[in-house]
Amino acid sequence: MITYKLFRIREGRLYPLFVETKRELRVGKWLKARVGELADENHVRSTLGAIALRPGYHSTSVPFVDWIGRKTENGLVQRRDTVWCSIGSELFNYRTERYV
Repeated sequence: MITYKLFRIREGRLYPLFVETKRELRVGKWLKARVGELADENHVRSTLGAIALRPGYHSTSVPFVDWIGRKTENGLVQRRDTVWCSIGSELFNYRTERYV
């Protein structure tokens, strides 16, 4: 399945936006999702502070979200160091522990 994910880009390399932001993500290679450093049993540490523990990569069916970016009178503005990428993904249901 092809979906879209927003990344931080530095010197042509991709990095996660908020959790494990120093871990380079290799282009063209399957990556296993990891859990970031735990703040407590229900939260991970991020550049935003402690956020809810939601393991896995999060992506969308279209390259747009309305909750990441800066809101202006002309609409939402993304940071200049972010880029949308199309990604191949396998959907895994953590409740049933099966691939969808």
